Amino acid sequence: LCDTGADVPYDILSVNVGAVARNPLRSFAGARLLATKPVEPFMAELASLGGGSLAVIGGGYGGVELAAALGRRGWTVMLIAGRGGLVPVAPAAARRM
Repeated sequence: LCDTGADVPYDILSVNVGAVARNPLRSFAGARLLATKPVEPFMAELASLGGGSLAVIGGGYGGVELAAALGRRGWTVMLIAGRGGLVPVAPAAARRM
């Protein structure tokens, strides 16, 4: 049920709210940090930078997807994951890809 009152039928529903930084750091060790949520200000800041290199911190599904999308948009991306590596809950074949 949408906030407009409309019913939207579905067979499978995925709701990926994720975390939102309440007080995101603006910089760390001389690097500029951008919170990815809400996505509109994040995309506006990326557009203002015009390209280059960046690091995505978080090796879960969201971090991997974001890194891949930014790479396709021309960014040079470093993906930083925790001790479990990239998407530790995924099957081994998917993790290798």
